[in-house]
Amino acid sequence: MHFVIEVQQINFERSWFFIEKKHYFILRSLVVKYGKDIVINTVNKIVINNVKENE
Repeated sequence: MHFVIEVQQINFERSWFFIEKKHYFILRSLVVKYGKDIVINTVNKIVINNVKENE
């Protein structure tokens, strides 16, 4: 039983790593295209809006 949970956890972490890696490349390409400050401000606005909606 415990072994199955560990395997699921490893698979989850591995898939999360690939998601993070994909997001990293998307963000990097946006920074190259629009500039760091614009991308950071936009991401902050999206995060703040998501937090407000979830409250």
